[in-house]
Amino acid sequence: MAKPSNESVLVARIVDAFGVKGQVKLQSFTEKSRNLLDFQDWILDVPSQGVQRYAVEKNQLHGRFLVASLQGVTDRDQALKLKGAKVYVSSDALPALETDEFYWSELIGLQVVDINGIEYGRIDQLMETGANDVLLVEGESTHLIPYISDVIREIDLTEGVVLVEWFENFWSQGYANELCESALSVSFRRCSAQSRNSELPGAPLRMDW
Repeated sequence: MAKPSNESVLVARIVDAFGVKGQVKLQSFTEKSRNLLDFQDWILDVPSQGVQRYAVEKNQLHGRFLVASLQGVTDRDQALKLKGAKVYVSSDALPALETDEFYWSELIGLQVVDINGIEYGRIDQLMETGANDVLLVEGESTHLIPYISDVIREIDLTEGVVLVEWFENFWSQGYANELCESALSVSFRRCSAQSRNSELPGAPLRMDW
């Protein structure tokens, strides 16, 4: 079954139907959810259905999520068939990246390994905390790894690996405030990180134009 081309970038996921008029609710993977409002043509990779293209007729923010009306989707049953779909946009619609910059979507799914060869799992999503971004890594357990230059040593998209210098009790060593505010439906807490050096060349997705 066809998949989005390499010229497409993952920007969101449809998490449910919304209301009874065919609207869908989305989780945005952009740095700021509102940036998804700028795209009017979406490429959907729908489970068991493959790639479908939709024009966005209307969209708006609704709390932490985005609610959108797609052309041709007019009732709740149609919207429910799109649940779980990954939403892509053409890479041509995105701002050009500087050297060593990455989109969040490029980091999702990468294997995280520390300098001693310990494998922590794969990046499930990223969170914006204000001070710096945080990688949510799912493996045998859930890890919250700050995206700062003291921790992230190398990102190799070809090999699919992020090399880190990190340790399990990082958050308890004075590098972060108390974790707080449960987020979405995932069993983790949102962090308010205090980085020793929050400037990292190649920060993830900066959809902030």
